[in-house]
Amino acid sequence: MLAGLRYAVSRPDVLWPTILIALYGMFTGNISVTLAVYATSVYDSGPGGYGLLGAIVAVGSLLGALISAHLRRTRLRTLVLFAALLSALYMVSAAAPTQLVFCAVLLGIGASTLLLQTSANSTIQLAAPVGSMEGSWASTFSPGPVASPSAVQWWAISTSMSAPKPACCSPARCPESPPS
Repeated sequence: MLAGLRYAVSRPDVLWPTILIALYGMFTGNISVTLAVYATSVYDSGPGGYGLLGAIVAVGSLLGALISAHLRRTRLRTLVLFAALLSALYMVSAAAPTQLVFCAVLLGIGASTLLLQTSANSTIQLAAPVGSMEGSWASTFSPGPVASPSAVQWWAISTSMSAPKPACCSPARCPESPPS
């Protein structure tokens, strides 16, 4: 794995997609937790709503897979475009006024997530010698979903912040944060 990391650092066409995916994993790798919170706290749709939101992301991922199958070649510029699209969709989803609008945005989130992942994977696999990057590549995905909630929780506790609320919340729709 160390040889793979040394190789990645020496090659920008391998390093930057790896960094991009590591950031992706850290900030958006917990979508299942986010969807559970939206289903219960924002839209009051319960377990059925959570299942619907997950299914919508899955349909979006299928669309992303179909689009990805037609891509001939990806470059770093394409990866940055997919990452920017994913970021913009997450910001739009935070302001979604209804669950229907949120579901429409989730289609795009599912598609752009899969496009980013598969494009970054193929970019690295084509740039690196066979078998040299698998361990390093897998390690970029693994710590993100595990480390990011802990990091956010530590930061919130250390700065005495209460949990952030989605932008679409009105006092009537979102429960108050528990007192600190």
